[in-house]
Amino acid sequence: MIRLARGVISFHGKEEKMKKVSLLLILLLLLLTGCLKPFMYDLETLTEEVISAEIVEIDEEKGLPEFESVNKVDDERLNDLLVDLSLINFDLGGKPRTTRGYALKLNYVDSYELICETFIGLFKLDGEFIKGQDSNVFPDDFNYLIQKYIST
Repeated sequence: MIRLARGVISFHGKEEKMKKVSLLLILLLLLLTGCLKPFMYDLETLTEEVISAEIVEIDEEKGLPEFESVNKVDDERLNDLLVDLSLINFDLGGKPRTTRGYALKLNYVDSYELICETFIGLFKLDGEFIKGQDSNVFPDDFNYLIQKYIST
């Protein structure tokens, strides 16, 4: 039943419950999507700062990730890799997850960056953690990048 009270329509019964449920779903959707921040690497910055790159296999049980080099990207293909990386859309934030599998390691003059499907982290050359962010990326985009440069 709808009742008018001082020019305001008040909903009662099923309509009121539906309105509350709809409002709750909208708030939940905003909360979940509002936690992610879109991110793409800038190609110009990458080409100026990255001195080499490699594909690594990573495993993180608890604490900092451990990794083993699988393939160093040839200097001739480094620019191609950086272009491909700059085309991938990442979403920063989200639920923290364990990091395992292949990752891209970008080497800088005084640090390195590990880029995984679920995490992006910056480390000093001695392995000391500087900063990091949980991330989400479309798995096919990331896996294509890794597979393209894993055996060259």
